[in-house]
Amino acid sequence: MKWQPRRIAELEKSKTKRRREHIKAETYVRRTLDNVFIGCMIIGFDWTYLYVNDVAAQHGHQNRENLIGRTMLEMYPGVEKSTIFEAYRRCMEERVHQRLESEYTFPDGTANWYELSIDPVPEGIFVLSLDITERKRAEEDLKAAHKRFEDVLNSVDSLVYAIDMKTYEVLFINKFGRDNWGEIEGKICWQTLQKGQSGPCEFCTNKKLIGPDGKPSETVVWEIQNTSNKRWYECRDRAIYWPDGRLVRIEIATDITERKRSEEALKKSEILLNETQHLANLGGWEYDVNTSKITWTEETYRIHGVSPLNYDPNDLRRDIEFYAPMDRLTIETAFRRAVEEGKSYDLELRFRNAHSENLWVRTIGKAERKNGRLTRIFGNIMDITERRQIEEALMDSEERYRTIIEFSNDMIWILDTDGRYQFVNKRCEEFSGLKPDYFLGKSFTPFIDKKDLPKVIDIFHKTLNGEPQQYEVSVKKEDGSNFFLLVNTAPIYSKGKVVGTVSFGRDITERKKSEEQIKESLRQKLKKSNRQKKLLCYLIEGTRGGKSRALILRHLTEKSYNAHQLAKALNMDYKTIRHHLKVLIKKGIITKGQDEYSGLYFIAKNIESDLDGMDI
Repeated sequence: MKWQPRRIAELEKSKTKRRREHIKAETYVRRTLDNVFIGCMIIGFDWTYLYVNDVAAQHGHQNRENLIGRTMLEMYPGVEKSTIFEAYRRCMEERVHQRLESEYTFPDGTANWYELSIDPVPEGIFVLSLDITERKRAEEDLKAAHKRFEDVLNSVDSLVYAIDMKTYEVLFINKFGRDNWGEIEGKICWQTLQKGQSGPCEFCTNKKLIGPDGKPSETVVWEIQNTSNKRWYECRDRAIYWPDGRLVRIEIATDITERKRSEEALKKSEILLNETQHLANLGGWEYDVNTSKITWTEETYRIHGVSPLNYDPNDLRRDIEFYAPMDRLTIETAFRRAVEEGKSYDLELRFRNAHSENLWVRTIGKAERKNGRLTRIFGNIMDITERRQIEEALMDSEERYRTIIEFSNDMIWILDTDGRYQFVNKRCEEFSGLKPDYFLGKSFTPFIDKKDLPKVIDIFHKTLNGEPQQYEVSVKKEDGSNFFLLVNTAPIYSKGKVVGTVSFGRDITERKKSEEQIKESLRQKLKKSNRQKKLLCYLIEGTRGGKSRALILRHLTEKSYNAHQLAKALNMDYKTIRHHLKVLIKKGIITKGQDEYSGLYFIAKNIESDLDGMDI
């Protein structure tokens, strides 16, 4: 029995060692969680915050000291009614993993979107949170661009259409498609685009566009001879999510009949384009200043496209070569300053992984000191390629539309709901003589002729009520003179609410001068006109719309027009033109041709001589 005290001492020593290792491991885990970019927190069964890192506290609009030891219900009154709390409760009670994206509105009225991953742990639940507010806003911007995208597709000289992959219903077809296949939206694709099909086409690519996980896969490029018109097309098919969440197949079919005729010896080929969709992933790393040893997490290896089995991250020069050549000096300098001076850094840089994939990464480094000495540099690396692509696409789109607006022949301006200028294009400067910056923030009323001001104010309020308007107005120049504009104005919507107006103004000063000359000429001739001329003068001078009728007669004396051609030539509304033509026919001033298809109008024979003597 003499060996027992020694055995007991060994057991105690072993327990002490394991306890120290456990404390050390727990400290390392907490330190790691404290420095990640994802919010991390542990909530007890009584909804008390047991652990919260800084990121999670920021997500909750609090600091961690205020949260730890207090309950969620105490810190966020009413949270029990939220979708987020329901997911917490289910994980807490049923002990099952929960994952969701949800918007939460704080007591001060601010709202943010979060992606949450919730798992049961012995203490209660463990929550990982990621603020995805900016991503959600980007999604809304992309939806707003959907209409503009449709307009672009309608200008493409190829067939572009989208179909529901389950029902085969045609959801969209562009102008090229409608001109060749008719109005087939709402109909079944294999019944309308092809001929002689009793069911879905055997060459349909739907199955090829969906991966094993049920999500959209790669683009399929293929060629086919259409069974309806016998022409050859090169088709590019891809599965995408429609705005309502449905999976649809979108196809761009370009007519390659002539090319196929010259390449009869070639066989059909399908080209598969492999496109990897990258999700934002977070990796961690650590540099020990004393030993110069670098440690990577598994995700850091994945982002670099290498394996810990065949790659050693301790070759710093080799690590830096993953960055684009123009960014290598930046990351090298930032890391050196972190090691030598303890300077933190936060950079977004171009990156090329071992698979030759070009990425954008966000890399952050922070210094840690102990007893005044720099001991380690630690940080994270995140794949932000998707976010950068969205930002660049939005900037490119905005630049294209701004170029179109800036070089438009029309004056274009935007007003807020108080009638203050928010934007004017360069054409406004050319007409008014005032710099665009002069307008910004000012009310539109000082620039309008006093006699037109009540009318324009009324039109502005109607537009804010959602009614597009067209009107003529006299506007002041910087030198005090006036010019006339034909203005089309429409409301601007944001999230279903009118936030201002956009207006397009065309200079009609010369037209107005011409009308005044006609008016004065007719006034002088009215005194010595015969009865027929008096009728003409009355219709032109003595009735509402006479100026427009004079312009119609002037054009008809030169050649015959139909109503659509007159509306285009005079830049007037089609319905208005039709009204004036009916009046002139009724009074015997003009006649309409017998050809119903062309619908041409002519000056009446008995009026021609009278018009020859009138200056209109």
